[in-house]
Amino acid sequence: MGAIAASAAGGLLLASGIGRWGAASVAALVLLGAAVLWVRIGAARPPVEEDRADEAPDRTPPARPRDDRPADGEVGVVAINGVVAESGGAGPEFRRFLALEPGPGEVPFRSFRIWGRRFPPLLGKVALVSVFLGRDGTPWSDDEILKAHRALRRAGAWIEREAIRWQVPVNVDLADTYFSGVEPDADREVAIFRPDEWGGVGLPDPDAEARILGILGRTAGALGFADPVDLLGRIGRRIEADQVVWLLHVRRAGKSIALPSDATGIPGVAVAACYAREEDFEAPLAVPPFADPITFVHELMHLFGAEDKYGVSLSTFPRGTVSERDVMVLGLESLSRLHVEPMTAVEIGWAVSPSDRPRGPSIPLRGAAGPGNGKRPRRPR
Repeated sequence: MGAIAASAAGGLLLASGIGRWGAASVAALVLLGAAVLWVRIGAARPPVEEDRADEAPDRTPPARPRDDRPADGEVGVVAINGVVAESGGAGPEFRRFLALEPGPGEVPFRSFRIWGRRFPPLLGKVALVSVFLGRDGTPWSDDEILKAHRALRRAGAWIEREAIRWQVPVNVDLADTYFSGVEPDADREVAIFRPDEWGGVGLPDPDAEARILGILGRTAGALGFADPVDLLGRIGRRIEADQVVWLLHVRRAGKSIALPSDATGIPGVAVAACYAREEDFEAPLAVPPFADPITFVHELMHLFGAEDKYGVSLSTFPRGTVSERDVMVLGLESLSRLHVEPMTAVEIGWAVSPSDRPRGPSIPLRGAAGPGNGKRPRRPR
């Protein structure tokens, strides 16, 4: 799973010039398969005139997460305030977004940051917001959306299980409102690299960054927002959480990637794209989509600073800091057998040094994906 993040081992590094919004808007006319977005609340829109008088105190990140409760292993539901929504097919807890309610619904809230870190730490209350984008003219079905929410619960439960091991305050909730849309697709040419030119860790897609930004722009417009900054910022400020993570589920096959905000060129807009089926290059789905909790967790971790650790010998890392069970190595195909190991714990803000070790108990993974999600397919790496 390629992470478009600087120095990510085995990841995909794109030229920074692609990340400019204007160029991406023109260049990106096509798609991908499922994705994850992180928005830094407050940086997601330019300050308006009336904000500027108290800009300094209003934009100062808190010294610690507002929600510092210990992880409990249970994934809850968090409200998106001030929206009009209708019942959908994802169960009684979740609704489909229709519009913003008239009048103010946004709260003056800032995400938790640590000065000096390029990425926010994975701490506090984390809200997962989903956008289901159909491609090739085919929308996500109610049953597919339901299965995706089950997989998200399992992913969130895994994160909380690991937080209990590391004794850090993390509580994951799913947003009670999801977003959906559909758009057509056309065939396109893609650049081809020989495997030996890419170190044997999978083939890169040089158009991925521009394509994701194009998807974001078109999706935001179809939902009634001016642009991705408007969508992620206005909705993010209606959620009470320390961190808001966006998952853009695009109904196509392709290779999952992660884009932090400095790679997109849009302050506060970060994207981790998780395809409905894993392939080296994007393509229409030939089989039903598979909502993969491992993909969700892996790409989410990238947005909080974790780097890929596959494609290199584990002996290159200090002894005891990385093994095949690390979620960024993907050496195992079972989520319950994967862990956050010391090197990754440092990267996401759970540990100070790679010599640190988890001090909490290991508990069984809760939040099973439920029946009917199918056998997890193996992915190209």
